[in-house]
Amino acid sequence: MVKELVESRKEYISRLKAEAAQEVEAKYLDLALELIEEAQNLEKDMSKIAGIYRERKLKMALEIIENYKRANDLLIKAILTGESMEIALKKLEKAVSSRAPLRMKIIAALYGEKDPMTPSELAEKFGLAVPTVHEALQELLRLQLIEKDEKGRYKLRDQVMESIFRLLWSGVNELKARGEL
Repeated sequence: MVKELVESRKEYISRLKAEAAQEVEAKYLDLALELIEEAQNLEKDMSKIAGIYRERKLKMALEIIENYKRANDLLIKAILTGESMEIALKKLEKAVSSRAPLRMKIIAALYGEKDPMTPSELAEKFGLAVPTVHEALQELLRLQLIEKDEKGRYKLRDQVMESIFRLLWSGVNELKARGEL
């Protein structure tokens, strides 16, 4: 049985390599990130559905699993085609993209503070509603850029700014090596 499992893994990787070779221009990371985001949105929607609608929830759960499975295949293809450094860059880009100015503001605000801050303090600082700030904080938590203490206050994770600068520097070096910069 172990031999069969190893063989099926080899076949799986071989199939993904062959598919990746046929679609050399594909942006596997972008496609994987889109599927992951779609799955996460489905998870949020599913949590809002009442428990009595089990069949609907089951269908959504299967769709979520399928999205994650396809995203996994795409991430493996990305690694096989050398897109691995871009995974980290995409994660950073998502955290501080033009679609996420509030998250950027939160990172900057927390970077300048000695003590952790509550969602209410951040909301007051930016003149926004607490739920809006809370949602942005949850995304930053998911991206592992901040942490929450036992009192519900948030701070940047240790060394996060240094990690961001190192990541950017690595990306610049990789682009230079490729001749793209």
